[in-house]
Amino acid sequence: MIPEDSFVSACGKLEGIDPSGNVDSRAFGCVVNADGSIVDLGLRLSSGTRPAIAPDRRSFATSSTDGLMVVTATGKVTATVATGATAVDWLDPATVIAVPYGTPNNVVVTWSPGDSAVESHTLSGLGDAELAGRLSLSPDSIQAVVDIRYHDGRTGLGVIDLATWTVTPLIDAPAEFPVSDPAWSPDGERIAFIRATGSLYLLDLASNDEVAVVRAVVWIATPSWSADGSTLGYNGQDGVFTVDVTTDTIGEPTAVFNLVTDTSDVHPAPNRAAVLS
Repeated sequence: MIPEDSFVSACGKLEGIDPSGNVDSRAFGCVVNADGSIVDLGLRLSSGTRPAIAPDRRSFATSSTDGLMVVTATGKVTATVATGATAVDWLDPATVIAVPYGTPNNVVVTWSPGDSAVESHTLSGLGDAELAGRLSLSPDSIQAVVDIRYHDGRTGLGVIDLATWTVTPLIDAPAEFPVSDPAWSPDGERIAFIRATGSLYLLDLASNDEVAVVRAVVWIATPSWSADGSTLGYNGQDGVFTVDVTTDTIGEPTAVFNLVTDTSDVHPAPNRAAVLS
């Protein structure tokens, strides 16, 4: 099983530097444990897809250059389908939901691992917007939050009703302060998201209030919740971090793996997706 408080991510290993100074590195899927140790899963993960850990914690769904896949905690690929995706989640213990690569940008797909094809669902309600690539399910699997991009450059978050495949706008943001990477909390009451690429916010769905929990760092991506909803994990420019979100105030991030201070030649890739289990 995937250990508690660990991350599934993409890692890199420094293989050497040639006489011209070019870095030779290998990218691979990994589990980053809470103590910073790394388990090489021996497979390549897509740099843009946040993995989704299965409800039984024995595997995770993700995307690679070959398409959607389900991978065990030891790196064994148990199911694949030739549809690549920018976002994946588990609709139920037997079904994966995903935002596929390419066009049209108003479609999500569902897939039962083991089947040879996916089922496409065309979304309504997007208007002059399209899906921008991220998706996170509500705990009851009735809705999903997605990030969207308008044709005039604005960005936003929207909520998909999974019974009708209809999108309702949730947040609208100007192009100079984009929002992205939503993640629904385990209790269903909050959504974490990135604002302006360097700040991590929480949206309270009851009050519609926003609060910053990490602000004005260089770069943040792919926030993910711990199972009890007390902690958010995320990728940053310098490594993989967690922050306590029980106080709804700006917190002090804790480095699970710091690329600046760790001298290992194996490390989580700073621009790769990670998910806190």
